[in-house]
Amino acid sequence: MRKSVTKLSCLLAAAFLLGGCLQVLFATEDDVTPRISFPYNANERLAKRFSVDGILNYTLLLLSQEDDMLYVGAREALFALSLSDISKTKLQKNLMWGTPPGKREECSFKGKNLETDCFNYIKILLRMNSTHLYVCGTYAFSPVCAYIVSDDLSFC
Repeated sequence: MRKSVTKLSCLLAAAFLLGGCLQVLFATEDDVTPRISFPYNANERLAKRFSVDGILNYTLLLLSQEDDMLYVGAREALFALSLSDISKTKLQKNLMWGTPPGKREECSFKGKNLETDCFNYIKILLRMNSTHLYVCGTYAFSPVCAYIVSDDLSFC
């Protein structure tokens, strides 16, 4: 009888412990509190717009607190925008990383659409260290990666 009471106590303790762990786990998944928030009328809440004529598909963003930049990967382009004001064109750096015509033709021969698929879409954008980024693009369905110097957005 005493062994069964001890086993039951251990089982109940384990169940409470497991229940507490699950509660913590699910509580963090449901927590959607933003990391940064502003009151409705705050001056810091101003929205800024960035776009460049002829550039489409701004799909990849990398926020870099090391150099106060927002890196934006787009179709055939990479941009470095100053966090102080992303809309000021004089503060921007960019790298045009187009696909050569030969690669675009190869892509078309693979059955891809020349007008929509056969471009270099930036898909991976990582900060390697304080001076370099690692960037990968689709390069017309022939993926290519490169190291980029973050100071001037040039290839290494």
